[in-house]
Amino acid sequence: MYSSRRILHPLLREGSGWRRIGWEEALDHWATKLTEIKEHYGTTAVLHHDASGSNGLLRGLGSRFFNVYGGVTVPGGSLCRGSGLAAQELDFGGHQAHEWDDLANSRTVLLWGATRPAPTRICWSTCARPRQTGRR
Repeated sequence: MYSSRRILHPLLREGSGWRRIGWEEALDHWATKLTEIKEHYGTTAVLHHDASGSNGLLRGLGSRFFNVYGGVTVPGGSLCRGSGLAAQELDFGGHQAHEWDDLANSRTVLLWGATRPAPTRICWSTCARPRQTGRR
């Protein structure tokens, strides 16, 4: 989260490097690109993929956007679920998981690769409970 390499602004590839651009330029760039793709190849040339990491308040926004765009290609299944289940099988001998409510019993909650409270409102309210009672 505090890395000097964290991307905080839109970047546009130029040659072998990147150039920082403003948000308006980034939006204009992608509006133009999506229009060109739609005109030359059709809407199904765009792949839209989201997964369980996108379950926040804006969960359906991407799907709605691409539905209005004209419908796009969406993958079946998950890109990482199979490998995650296989890793659990190898590490623990089965698929191990706790219910969200069980976080309230935790002394420590570690959110790996997530900006709090971004993951989901439900997750954050559950994760905040231990902290309110003096836990970390």
